[in-house]
Amino acid sequence: MTIKIGTIERQLSKDGKANVCLHVHYTAILEKTVGKYDDIKTYSASMNSSIRLPDPSGDFIEYDKLTEGMVVEWIKDLIGKENLEKMETNLTSNINEQIAPTIMKGTPW
Repeated sequence: MTIKIGTIERQLSKDGKANVCLHVHYTAILEKTVGKYDDIKTYSASMNSSIRLPDPSGDFIEYDKLTEGMVVEWIKDLIGKENLEKMETNLTSNINEQIAPTIMKGTPW
């Protein structure tokens, strides 16, 4: 599962610090490729979410010095291992449903 950062909401000034990150909007993405040769197909599932960041403490990293990798690690730490596993399980179920549907939508006319 990959986490991509969409945007970061920040307060321009807070407690004497500039550009304090408040919320991170992100997308969790999972892909699975199945088949061989000419029959290869990649399925993907994703979910969008956001998470509130705690107030800065200790070493404050300036907004301009943040990297996507840093922010992804913050998100993973805040979500926790168990919830990350649940997210991945849900995305896997979504992909499995795409590969072998058990529910169909539509109308008979």
